[in-house]
Formats: sequence, C-alpha cells, structure tokens
Amino acid sequence: MTTSELENLRAKIIAEHTQGINTRQWILKMWLEKNFVKGKYFSIEEICEQVVYNGEHLYQLNKNPRIHDKCLQLSDDVRAINWNCVDGYKIIIKDEKGGIKLCESQEEFDNWYNDEIATIEVKYQYLNTIKQKAKWDGVVPLINKANNPVKKYEPIDVFYQFDDEDMTINTRN
Repeated sequence: MTTSELENLRAKIIAEHTQGINTRQWILKMWLEKNFVKGKYFSIEEICEQVVYNGEHLYQLNKNPRIHDKCLQLSDDVRAINWNCVDGYKIIIKDEKGGIKLCESQEEFDNWYNDEIATIEVKYQYLNTIKQKAKWDGVVPLINKANNPVKKYEPIDVFYQFDDEDMTINTRN
C-alpha cells in the first residue's frame, strides 16, 4: 500500500467509528449508567442476561470453550462507544477478566491506558520478531546486490547479511 492509500484507509476507519453509535450501543451505555455502582465491574454474563430491549436480549453469550471472546458483539459495542467523540459519552474500561464498567477517575483511566499501551508494545515486538524471522526463512523477496528482486527460477547462492539496523538477504553474485 502506498502512503496515500494508508492515509485514505485511516481516514475511512476514523470516519466509520466517529459517526455516532447505534441503538444497541446506546442501550448498553444507558444500562451501564443506570446500573452504575462505584468500583463494580459487570461480567459479560451479567450484561448478556440483563441488557434487554423490547423483551429481547441484545447480547448472546458464546459458550464455545475454544473461542476466547465470550461475546464479540459486546466487545465491538464497547469499542464503538469509546471511539465515539460526542460530548457526554463516558469511557468504558475492561478488567483482565473481561468485565466492563464506566471509568470513574483519572487514576483508573491511567491504569487502564497503561495496560493497553503495554499490550500494544508486546504485539509490536511480536510483529517485529515475525518480520525478522520472515527474512531468515526466505519468506520475504530475495534481493541481489543491486537491490533488485531475484526471480525464484534463477539459481542463486543465498547468504544472510546481519546488521544491527536492518537484516537483508543478499546473493553472492
């Protein structure tokens, strides 16, 4: 992707997430505000059981033990509410067990925020490791000394050049 394509994609994603929340998300937000108890996290099970509209449960619990997200729709709605920039919307935070609640203080927000940043940093380190591994395994395109891609059918003698800054795969041509 080019830089302009990435910028367009970023703008599209932000526009989609900041245009407002739907009825189900509004009901969740109102339910959390109405049932607010200082320091209490609501479990996913509680929310799936208690958040109803016109007698119908808005969230269904996924009981498949192989799937880690018990209610993907709830997670998506929490993210949508948090993405929305309309004044008066509270921030919804999650604990390590998946429970959610309205953020009560700056300190609580800072703790949640730092946990989210740490998660992103771990993911970033993981992706960089995979990127380096792809170079070692020959998954990324091979290049010759002139930095031109080497076609797969060309016989080449590959060697690895290890630099601190960048790891490149070159040929002995």
